[in-house]
Amino acid sequence: MALAGKELGKEVGSWFGPSTAAGAIRRLAHEFPEAGIAVSVAADSVIYQSEVYLASNLGSVQLQNGAPKAPPNSSKKSKWGNTTVLVLIGIRLGIDSVNPIYYETVKVR
Repeated sequence: MALAGKELGKEVGSWFGPSTAAGAIRRLAHEFPEAGIAVSVAADSVIYQSEVYLASNLGSVQLQNGAPKAPPNSSKKSKWGNTTVLVLIGIRLGIDSVNPIYYETVKVR
């Protein structure tokens, strides 16, 4: 995981934000097809059916800059693939403020 993060620009031992962690997981799943799982990462918390579709057809998907790239004839396909797809939706908590629901827990610790 650390080495995959390093390939994405994060040094070993540094904090992985949601997008870096998701990118590392996607890269690792792509590099180990024997696992039989593909990863689709929701950009800005938006899930695109086309990206999940591409990931489900993992056998014909290539990565471009760490993201799935459609093969030239992918528009001719109409069936979902047989690959299990893990959809990751990154959520950042506490960047601008702390949700009031956490106040009491933070005070206790």
